[in-house]
Amino acid sequence: MFVTASMVIPHKRDRHCLHLKTMDGIFRFTPWRSNFSCHKWQHGQWLSWHYDPGFLFFPRQPSDGNERQEQCLDVFYGHIPRQASEIASRLGWMQFTALRLLRRNPRATDIASDNLALFWALAKSVGWGEIDLVEAAHLADQRRRDIVGRLFPNQNVSERCLRKIRGERYDFDEYSVLLVLAGHNLLGALRDVPRVNLAALIPLVGCPQLVSCAFFQRMLRERDCEEHRVQFVRGIVTDCLAMERELGTADAWDRLRRCASVEALIKRHDRIVQKFNGRGEMEKRLRLEFGEFFPEPPLQGDGSIEPITTLTELKKEGELMRHCVLWLAPGIFSGEFAVYRMVAPERATLAIRVDMFKCHIQDFALCDNAEPGPDSWNSVLRWIESATPKTSWNKK
Repeated sequence: MFVTASMVIPHKRDRHCLHLKTMDGIFRFTPWRSNFSCHKWQHGQWLSWHYDPGFLFFPRQPSDGNERQEQCLDVFYGHIPRQASEIASRLGWMQFTALRLLRRNPRATDIASDNLALFWALAKSVGWGEIDLVEAAHLADQRRRDIVGRLFPNQNVSERCLRKIRGERYDFDEYSVLLVLAGHNLLGALRDVPRVNLAALIPLVGCPQLVSCAFFQRMLRERDCEEHRVQFVRGIVTDCLAMERELGTADAWDRLRRCASVEALIKRHDRIVQKFNGRGEMEKRLRLEFGEFFPEPPLQGDGSIEPITTLTELKKEGELMRHCVLWLAPGIFSGEFAVYRMVAPERATLAIRVDMFKCHIQDFALCDNAEPGPDSWNSVLRWIESATPKTSWNKK
């Protein structure tokens, strides 16, 4: 939440502190030349707020208040050093805690200037209450290796690896990627990648093991990580693993990791599809367990996008388009997915997932799992936005 003048409550007796009124309550911030702390008005008194309150002070927002409110902001901002404000401006999350750390130990500026991801992780540990501000300020004077060891114990993280990390917004979504990769001991797999863009890895939060694959590391090195491209590759990998699981392959992940390029991954996927569709055992089992007809789909067709309503249609769609859409059948019968055939502007297969009555694109591919063009993507997004989910969704 950006701090704006309209949030300011001018205070006659406490003119040096900044008082803000928000939906979450009233907060008071002491000035930089004091201890730059946060308090919240609760139970008729000011209580210290040790966690990050979520406010973004920088960059300063355009004026939307009266003259007195702007004066209060001028006084408060006027004491914050320029270097601290420039560092904070780069962070879209944990910004206030970062400022507190810089206020407590100005030498933390060296960490922020040299390794912003490490400084950000240190601020996050304070903002989440994992370590207190005193310990964090002390850590800022230690060797970088010791700081990393304290923040990422037993997670195969190095200062050199964190130095490669770049954020676009440095917000919570991007930090979530860092948490997931560190939690799965996968940051070390990026040692040969010169630069890691967290924003490009956001689609991997549900499948972080992709960063250990040779083809994905090549994508990172070549900066071929647009969101639709990453989603496409993730869909291919998900297909491969699902089919390999049905086929009883024991070392599926190891084989995928060795694919040196996306092209090699797609060729492996095509071989698995041929083997999977040729066996037919899954179709027999599904027909015995569920029958022929799928539950009613959540979205109605519009002529160019039509639902696939039977197991036979789904099998024929997979054979015609040469992909493994059949593996989605259990999810379709359970109401988790719905599959559609697109006939224009391109012939494609579309899988829709619904969470809390909101539709998401699970898979979207042309024949041989080729990527759809921009016109097809725009057509699908317009269709999802205009269609109305049925109340019978997720019910047989």
